[in-house]
Amino acid sequence: MDVRVTDLGKLTYADAFEIQRETLEAVLEGTQPSTLLFVEHPPVLTLGASFHEENLLFPISEYERRGIQVHRTDRGGDVTFHGPGQLVIYPIFNIEPLGKDLHRWIRQLEEVILLTIQEF
Repeated sequence: MDVRVTDLGKLTYADAFEIQRETLEAVLEGTQPSTLLFVEHPPVLTLGASFHEENLLFPISEYERRGIQVHRTDRGGDVTFHGPGQLVIYPIFNIEPLGKDLHRWIRQLEEVILLTIQEF
């Protein structure tokens, strides 16, 4: 399987999210191979599809006052923080040929990541 690796450097969550959407379209259309996007974000909280307001320590306005961007997203999860020095990797793969078993694919990806980290 061909995989493209792209280092986006430091980028806001909103800008990286737009690149993810564009990349997803290209991967699904077959005009680009599966892709790993590497990025570092300025301080940001993402509020996922399972977001619960009571899981925030402060009101959203307080995070923004402290220079932490806040973005709602359609992805799973609740509240996630990303910040300087943290490498974030977004895998964009067409898993349809793999049998559509997303959970199995995620477990395999986790295993690859653990084995790779072990090498370093």
